[in-house]
Amino acid sequence: MSYDLVGKPKDIEVSQDDKDIVAVVEYRDGSIIDLVRKPL
Repeated sequence: MSYDLVGKPKDIEVSQDDKDIVAVVEYRDGSIIDLVRKPL
């Protein structure tokens, strides 16, 4: 219902280049669960 009122937000475009990774999210056991990339 909220999307009917304000519309769907646009997706954020991010760089796909490996040098534009700004953070790595990992569990305590060392497994990587997410990457934070620089927006374009």
